[in-house]
Amino acid sequence: MIAAFQHLVEIFDQLLAPGGCPWDREQTMLSFRGSVVEEACELKEAIESDENVHICEELGDVFANAVFLSKLAEKEGRFRVDAPLKEICDKLIRRHPHVFGDSKVHDSAAVKEQWEQIKRTEKGKEHRKSALDSIPSGLHALSRAQKVLKKILQVDHPLPVPAASTINSEEELADQLLALVLQAELKGFDFEHAVRTKLKHIEANFRSTGK
Repeated sequence: MIAAFQHLVEIFDQLLAPGGCPWDREQTMLSFRGSVVEEACELKEAIESDENVHICEELGDVFANAVFLSKLAEKEGRFRVDAPLKEICDKLIRRHPHVFGDSKVHDSAAVKEQWEQIKRTEKGKEHRKSALDSIPSGLHALSRAQKVLKKILQVDHPLPVPAASTINSEEELADQLLALVLQAELKGFDFEHAVRTKLKHIEANFRSTGK
């Protein structure tokens, strides 16, 4: 396993070296950032297809993206290529004290609560003034809406959102969402913009409480 990772690092060393690949050598962390989203979406599709060969291939692409970005960071003088690995190892150990320490938890709900408590105390999180600050703004509107509403529900904050019809399955959920998208299209509304605008109002109301 370590040998395979080292081999991948050495491949990128060669690609980025003088005389290596002209296209790779022109990349920066900023220019390459879009590839991360694309590869993550392709991996998601592969997992949903349940085809192991496809999943393995897309996981390889995600690994390659992570190593390439780490090499670009090293090239730009930001940090060493192995720094992200050390960071994630330290974080996983720190956030699992019930496995690597003396903490006692009895179910997954307690694990999640402990995870969030530890996360709030970590160095580098001081700039986050709200529980919503950890949610990426670049997510698609519906994905972001689900994460925002989940965070708000965790603290029992009232939500100014009308209740939807009863949904008992993902198929029923899809039917209702598609019906709304169709209505938006027929009336000339921008579905993404509408959700994001409403979400901004909900977030502003929640942030005003200091949570």
